[in-house]
Order: sequence, then C-alpha cells, then structure tokens
Amino acid sequence: MKLWNIGGKVPDLDAEEVFLRAIGADVSGRQPVFVDGQEGELLFT
Repeated sequence: MKLWNIGGKVPDLDAEEVFLRAIGADVSGRQPVFVDGQEGELLFT
C-alpha cells in the first residue's frame, strides 16, 4: 500500500470541492484548523 499526501491552498474551498466532485473525487469531509492564530479549513478526499 502507498500513501499519497498532496496539499494546496485555494482561494475558494467550496468551489474546489465542487470541482473535485465533478472530476470524480471522493470528498470525505472537512475539518477546521488553526495555524499561527489564523483559522482555516481542510478538505479531505
């Protein structure tokens, strides 16, 4: 088994989720994160 980890910063996470679903990705969820005092969100596929 191989594990792949790819990350990217996008300006619109909702639009990215729509795009990924349109190309057949299995989006499994979202999770809020806090880095250096700033709030963000991760999208898991």
